[in-house]
Amino acid sequence: DSKGYTKRTYRSSESDCKNCPLREQCCGKSTKFKKIDDSIHKEHYDRMHQKLTQNEKYAKKMSRIRSKTVEPVIGTLVNF
Repeated sequence: DSKGYTKRTYRSSESDCKNCPLREQCCGKSTKFKKIDDSIHKEHYDRMHQKLTQNEKYAKKMSRIRSKTVEPVIGTLVNF
């Protein structure tokens, strides 16, 4: 894309969407097809999300670790 990220793009055809009763809700009034952009790493995001939603205790632990290790470094870099 314009920022240099590699993405997967899924796009429906106009003929599939033309007579669909949900077209306006799905695509909007002026758009004639549906386009979805996904990261090439979507499988990893989905696995992480599943792991964090299945075990609340693990999610809180990982959040605490992240807030102690990663976020202070990013905050320092942003401020300076």
